[in-house]
Amino acid sequence: MDYQTIAGEIRAGRQAPVYFFHGDEPYPIDHLIRLMVETCIDPATRDFNLDILTGEETDGKTIADRASAFPLMAEKRFVFVRQIQKLATSDRKILLQYAANPSPSTCLVLTAGKVETRQKFYQELIRMSREFESRPLYENQAVQWVKRQFRGRDKKITDDAALFLVQQVGMSLWGLHHEIEKVLTFAPEVQTITRDEISAVAGISRQHTVWELTDAVGRKDLPAAIRILDHLLEARQSPAGMIGDLCRRMTQLLQIRIRLDRGLAVERVTRDLALKPYFGTLFAAQAGGYSAENLECALKTLMMADHAVKTGRLDPRVTMTLV
Repeated sequence: MDYQTIAGEIRAGRQAPVYFFHGDEPYPIDHLIRLMVETCIDPATRDFNLDILTGEETDGKTIADRASAFPLMAEKRFVFVRQIQKLATSDRKILLQYAANPSPSTCLVLTAGKVETRQKFYQELIRMSREFESRPLYENQAVQWVKRQFRGRDKKITDDAALFLVQQVGMSLWGLHHEIEKVLTFAPEVQTITRDEISAVAGISRQHTVWELTDAVGRKDLPAAIRILDHLLEARQSPAGMIGDLCRRMTQLLQIRIRLDRGLAVERVTRDLALKPYFGTLFAAQAGGYSAENLECALKTLMMADHAVKTGRLDPRVTMTLV
């Protein structure tokens, strides 16, 4: 289920008995919970009808008992349980028993970070709840998100300013939210935000990952790859580790390229290499930008770079830039 559908249910007062929100990006999850508190819970009775628990500090029986209690001077009570991935196995069983027959006068909201949804517990929970997975955005999606946030505040932001903000801060929506608030406070009279306003306010807080480096190389985005590489080297990331990850990505792309050249469909290639569908599609698109010979050459170059770094023949920064 998508974010907008669940947000619409909440605003309309049609809360489901059980929600399960999970994923790497906490901002949409936090926003849905805040929307529920502000829209659905009367402040006058909030102390009686709202419980906030954490999986680390509670147990299945407590969750079920709180969720089974009747609301006081209100139509519904709300129970929020964070970090359910920390519940013990026995507590998870109790939670599933409750979710199979939830109280109609309670809205139970369960949240977690990134979890393995192929586990039986999560499969059962997803089946018995309204589920939303909050995934990190890619750079182009984050840029559009930034533009929507400014539009929601009756402001405009230029395309290059939105991209610059994302490049400076990263794709963390909470990080971007805080920087947007700083910009709006700094320039309240400015109707169209430009790169000048962003430069004056936004901090360089982005923490790049080696995954972003391999992804930029995979899609042949040289400017992004060089920029990310500089950040990673400044952060003292291991050049040998980065070369290893690049080798893994190039090997995956070569395996995919060879199979595509044989006429196999992307779905078959994804299945043969035991990739998740999303990554199969992503890597197949990247492999399409290379020939098998290109990828073999890239792997040879990376192996030579690995030897040069490990033997000290070349400076790691020079080696990585040349690669």
